[in-house]
Order: sequence, then C-alpha cells, then structure tokens
Amino acid sequence: MNILRQKFEVKHYSLLDSPNSLKYNFKNIDDYWYLWTEHPDAGDNIFCGSTTKREDGFSGSTINFTLTDGSIVKLLGPWHTSSSHLLSATGVDLRNKHYTRCVVGLERKYNYPNSIIEHVIYEDVDWMISDLNRGDYLAFRLMQEVNRRITYFNQSSGGSILRTTNIDDKMKKYYNLDILTEECKEWVENKIKELNLCL
Repeated sequence: MNILRQKFEVKHYSLLDSPNSLKYNFKNIDDYWYLWTEHPDAGDNIFCGSTTKREDGFSGSTINFTLTDGSIVKLLGPWHTSSSHLLSATGVDLRNKHYTRCVVGLERKYNYPNSIIEHVIYEDVDWMISDLNRGDYLAFRLMQEVNRRITYFNQSSGGSILRTTNIDDKMKKYYNLDILTEECKEWVENKIKELNLCL
C-alpha cells in the first residue's frame, strides 16, 4: 500500500455563497420555487420555498433571490436543499456540480480543535467539481480494497464530514449508489486502479 503522506490536518469550514449574491434559474411548481445558479458548483447553491407560505429555513427569514431575468422573488423561510432533491422535484440534474475535496487515510488522531488523518492513501490535490458523495463512495471502495478500518474527510462548499469506519452492513446501506452519476462511479473505479492498492 502506498502512503502518500503521514499526516493531514482536518479543518472544517464552509464556502457557501450568500443567497443574495447570486443570480438564479428557477422552476415554480404551484408556488413552490426551486432556484439554482449557473455556476460550476451549481449543486451547492440550490434553494426552495414559497412566496405565500412561510417555512422554517433561514430561521423563517424572508430571503430575496435575484433571478437570471433580473426580477426578484421573495421566499418565506426557504431551504438550502440538495441536488438529488432538485432532480426528484424538477428533473434538473446538478448532482455532478459540487465543489468537493476528499482525503482518505488509515488512522485518526485528535489535535483539538482539529483532527489529524494519518497514513494518507488518497488526497485530492485541489477542489474538484463532482458528485457531492464522491468522497463517500471513494472511501467505501478503498475500504473494500484495503479490507480494514479507514478514516476519510469529505468536504464540500456547504460543509464537511469526517468519519472513521469499518465495512459493515450499516455502512453499505449508507452509500446509496442510486444518487451517484455514472461519471462519478467511473471516476472512482479508475482512481482505484490508478492507486494500485494491494488487497
């Protein structure tokens, strides 16, 4: 097994843009609005809500969204939502339009307030535009290859997850392959071959 580096310090932060700073495409279905951007990371900037019924997103605040035609729609307590939800509600597929970064290693140490991933076997050199769950699926496949517990860090512009896990039935259920694009699955399988890990 090839160890790329001994340590990676995990730092959690969010890059999510303010909803007010972007322009949005939209679908309005019975006064329930779905909004998304044209940015490369459009999957990270999806919102939904109503102009007539207040919900609890953003603590129930009224948020103004500028549409691509220059008009403004005011949503009452809108939600920041996922690309898989947008796909099921509208047919618009932005699942492979997320900024993501992932790191996979064999051990985890704590250095408050951050964690350290040790014996790194995979690390994205930079942010990638990909499926939101690319790092989760890559970690799952690497667990299968090395047949042992691993630690992985999967970060998107909306947040991150750091998990140390074994392969077990619960973890297999967690990785819902139905929400991954075929491009993502192919990328992961090619990366596994490229890493040339020992079974």
